[in-house]
Amino acid sequence: MDMKAIATRYIEELAQKDYEPLTLEAVERLYILGVLKEFQGNKMKACKALGVDRRTLYRKLHHYVMSGLATEEETFLVDAHYPVKASV
Repeated sequence: MDMKAIATRYIEELAQKDYEPLTLEAVERLYILGVLKEFQGNKMKACKALGVDRRTLYRKLHHYVMSGLATEEETFLVDAHYPVKASV
């Protein structure tokens, strides 16, 4: 699996929309979510491809959802096997 191609394809999809310059956090989010999308939401395969621990991936995904950084489609990928409960 060519990770550069995955990231490039996902970022190009988003670039077709009108976006401001991206922060480093936004680029990381796009890359992680692009890899997750490529693996149809399979987080273990995404972890292996990204070279990160499962806990790190879940922590980042949780942050994206809770801070409103994930789009509706991305939230579905994130929540598919890890429902995020709203804080009380």
